[in-house]
This record gives sequence, C-alpha cells and structure tokens, in this order.
Amino acid sequence: MRQISRYVAIILFLGILNAHAAPKLIVYLVYDQLRADTLTLNKAKFLQAKSGTQIGGFNYLMQNGSYYPFAEYEVLSSMTCPGHAIISTGSWPIHMGIAINDWYSRSKKKVEYCVEDSEFGFSPRKLTTTTISDEFKGSDQKSKVFAIALKDRSAIMLGGHKADGAFWFDDKKWGWTTSNYYDKVNSAWLGAQNKKLVPAQPEAGLLKKIWGIQRTVDLAEAVVDQEKLGKTDGTDFLFISFSTHDMAGHMYGPNSEEMKKLIVDEDKELSRFLNTLKGKFNLEKDVLFVLTGDHGIPPTVDYSKKNKVGAEFLNEIQFIGRIYKELNSAYDISDKKDWFKAIQSMHYIVNWDLVNKLKIDRRSFLEKVRSIIKNTGVAEDVIVPELYSKDILMSPRLKRQIENSFIADQWGDVILMPKPYSFPDGEGKKVNHVSGYSYDKMVPLIFVGAGFKKQTFYSKAYIVDIHPTIAAVLGVIPSPKVDGRILHEVLK
Repeated sequence: MRQISRYVAIILFLGILNAHAAPKLIVYLVYDQLRADTLTLNKAKFLQAKSGTQIGGFNYLMQNGSYYPFAEYEVLSSMTCPGHAIISTGSWPIHMGIAINDWYSRSKKKVEYCVEDSEFGFSPRKLTTTTISDEFKGSDQKSKVFAIALKDRSAIMLGGHKADGAFWFDDKKWGWTTSNYYDKVNSAWLGAQNKKLVPAQPEAGLLKKIWGIQRTVDLAEAVVDQEKLGKTDGTDFLFISFSTHDMAGHMYGPNSEEMKKLIVDEDKELSRFLNTLKGKFNLEKDVLFVLTGDHGIPPTVDYSKKNKVGAEFLNEIQFIGRIYKELNSAYDISDKKDWFKAIQSMHYIVNWDLVNKLKIDRRSFLEKVRSIIKNTGVAEDVIVPELYSKDILMSPRLKRQIENSFIADQWGDVILMPKPYSFPDGEGKKVNHVSGYSYDKMVPLIFVGAGFKKQTFYSKAYIVDIHPTIAAVLGVIPSPKVDGRILHEVLK
C-alpha cells in the first residue's frame, strides 16, 4: 500500500491541474453479481447511448466515461457484504473488517452477520475503517449521504458510518425499511413510498424479477426529490445497489435466457433513472457516476458440463459425513463425534474441546483434516491459517487473496477452496459465488463525469482503486487504511 504522504502529493498535483468544479451529486450504481462479460457480451442489445433527446443506460455510461471492462477484486471469497465494503472503503477485508457475509465468531461463540447490531438491529459498526462519504463528511464538507438496496448489507456497507439514511427491503412487512442507527431520516416520505407497494402481491419472487429493479429505481428517484440531493451547497452521495440481479442469477445462472432478458430490462430501467436525473441536472457537469459490481458468478454446473468443463456441486452434508467418518477411523473412534463447532461458507471451525479431550496433537489434527479434504478430489487447495506460510508451494494469486482477506475471528481453522467451476450447493441456489477465480472476481468499472476521459482501459484496475480516485477528484484524503491507487490515467 502506498504511503499517505504520496497520496497528499498526488492530490495536491491533481488539484492544481483539475479545473473542474466539484460535482453536485455522486451516484454509485452497483449491480449485485455483475460479471465482467455481462456488459461486453450484451452491449448490442442495450439501448443506444443517445436517441434524440433521450439517453440510454449501460451504453451511455460505457461510451461517455472511463471504462475498465475487466476490473478485479483480489479476495479469497467473493461475496456481497465484503464486495460492497471494498467499493466504499477502498480497503481489502484485512483492513476494513469484513471477509465474508457471516461467520462463526470464536470470541462470541456464535454465528454473526456482517451488519447485525445488538443495539440498533442493523448498522455499519463492523466496518473497521471509513468509507469515501465518511471521509468527505469528515473533512467538514456539506454533504447528504443515502444508500439503497433490496439487501440490508448492501445498503449499509455502501453508506458507511455517517450516512444520513440507508434503506433496504423487508419482504416480511413488504416495504422499505431502515434502522434507528440512522437518526436523521424523515420517515414520512418513506411511508408514502411503501403505500404504493400495497397493491402488489407480497410475494418474495417479485424481488427476483424486474419488479425489484423498478422499485429500487422508484425509491432512488424519491430520495433525490425528497432529500433534494444535488441541490445543496455541497456534494451529495447516492449509493444504489441492484440486488435483483444477484437474486435472479442464483436462481437461473448467468447464461440463462431469464438473465439475458433481465439485463436488457435492467438497461431500460437504468435509462429511465438517467433520464430522470437529466431532467434535473446538467449530467455532464453536475453528476459523477460510478458503475461496478460487487462480485461475479460462475456458470451453473449443468452449463459447464454441457460445454465439457469439469464442475460439480459440493453436497456439504455428505462431504462432512465423509470427513467425520475418516476422522473417526483415523483416531479409532466408534461413536459419533462432532469434530467441528461450525461450518460457515466453507470455513471449518474445529471443536478444540473434543480434540484436547482426546489428547490429539493440534498440528497433526489440522494436517489430518487438510489431508482428508484434499484426498476427496474436490478441492483445488485447503488453507489452514495456523500452518500458513508464504514459503509453501502456492499460486501467487492465492497468496495475495489470503493475505488480503485474513481476519482471525472470522476465518475457520480449515478453509476449503473448491476447484474451478465447482461450489457448494445450498438454499436452493442453482449457482454460487465463493471463490477468487476470474468469473467471481472480475467486474466492470465505469467512471462518468466532467473530470473523466471518455475511453476504454484494459490496464489493471482493482475495485479498491475506486475510493482513492474519487477522493482525488473531491480533493480529500482517502481512508487511513486505503489499499487502492488513484487511477490517474482516467482523469482529464
């Protein structure tokens, strides 16, 4: 990571050169599970960048901004909560505190969810660093900050600690909701939005269809109007995450006809939102857009096999049964033993009370478990943090992902890394994203605004680079734990 002093020098330099006024509104558009090739392969199906007085959706942004078709994450597990946190903080999990969506906490002896809060129900308190909007507000700049997503973790991780409001969808109460952590929210207009939802049949399946995208756009437009975003003396932030793309993607798979139709419909809804903003602002002068995804997705197992690619579902119940059976045999145990306290996202938390009671050497036990899992043939690698060494034979990519992602209280004693195109089944999902392989870690990245070049870049860019790049545009110091670089090549 570059030293902060270097960021100061670069920001001062850019401040001299950049004559563009600060944007009135910064809009982040995050499409959950937006694999990089989703835009490259479908652009011919999208609306034209401009047609008469109307502007399109994805094509408008791709053609009018700095576009990295294949930007990357570099983490061990590609998931929603850490993905959104990386976007907002510019830090890898080791520095921002969120490695996976939920984990078994050894210190608290229970499974924890990334945004759960004993006081408020939900909050960003588990983030151990600041977001881009936190830093901007912390510089005594006037700013309103709002975040929206069907998923609570998406809105909360984007909005950060100082957001004025974060909204997510409660499919039990069938409406938008928030938590008392955000004490400045005027709930009157939010209630009015929810009343419009009452005629709709309260069915969770709607969230996986274009209905979910439409309602997200509706709320975004309401927030802009009701909170007068972009109309104050400062720079306001609106973070929007489109969760429907992920919900549908898990159900159908990225190569399905359903997803091909959904992305075209999403393009139309994006165009609707952009044209609404166009009616309120001079887009090229007043609004800065950032578009990206929080992770990608592999093909379904069926699709991979159809194309003669080795792939399989990992049935974790059967898999654990096999491990238990071999451990019982190795240690001459005839009755049932619970060798693990918890298994979460392929992280195995050892029941050390049992291991110690049986007087089994700790290191030899970990090596035995690793050996058993590797011999099953389903693992590309098996990571044992306690025995990890930079010197062991391992791909440089995997080493980087381990070192970027390690959080002791969230990681298991043993971690399974599946072979490419394979993943655990669960919750009725047809496909899952759990790895650091290209299909999970590569997403598009687009910057659109007065200060950005209109150009496609194929140079290396990481999602942690978003935060320091926007910080440079705004002239503020980035988060103290930032890991990214300023993408100076995109700036005019």
